[in-house]
Amino acid sequence: MLFPLLRRGGALMSAGVLAIAAFAGAAPAQAAAKAQAASVTENLVCVGHMTVTLSTAVTYTPVQDTFKVTGVMDDCMSPSGKNPRIASGSFTMTGSGLLSCTQQETYKLDQNFTWYDAQGTKLGETHVSATGTGKGDPAHHEMLNVNRGIADAGSTRFAGQEVEAEFAPKAAVGSCDEGKNNLTGSIQVSIRPAT
Repeated sequence: MLFPLLRRGGALMSAGVLAIAAFAGAAPAQAAAKAQAASVTENLVCVGHMTVTLSTAVTYTPVQDTFKVTGVMDDCMSPSGKNPRIASGSFTMTGSGLLSCTQQETYKLDQNFTWYDAQGTKLGETHVSATGTGKGDPAHHEMLNVNRGIADAGSTRFAGQEVEAEFAPKAAVGSCDEGKNNLTGSIQVSIRPAT
């Protein structure tokens, strides 16, 4: 189902932690160097909270649906050091796709991010047309949704860079039997040079 529970020890992991885990089999000095190189490619990593509203309640039966996501990212950092002034952000997303609680799903969405410094001054905007995938396992409370896209040329921040978002809901209105519609939860957004 869209925007499901992502089990990672109760919290989303930072890019640096993921990179270190990936190189755990290498010698300590090599692992540290590779992890550092991987983490500094992230120009921005933010975590925050989101609310999802679905037009049609999602059940076990796939249905063509539209949705809207709104939220804030109140904790941002720049591992690469290229965007140290960005402290927070807000976003809206609208999308559609064939959605269900358990089957593999794909969807498209338009994302708009606004970035702020620690004093709340607007630093720019990022617009992204993205595609996403997800799959759920409600019986075990495990689901995962990830979407990716390239920031368009009209963005005043991060134009041409890859934007990846991971969603993890904590609460939902309804069940898969009767239909889920409104969800709330956490989000992690990572922005890096496009490859």
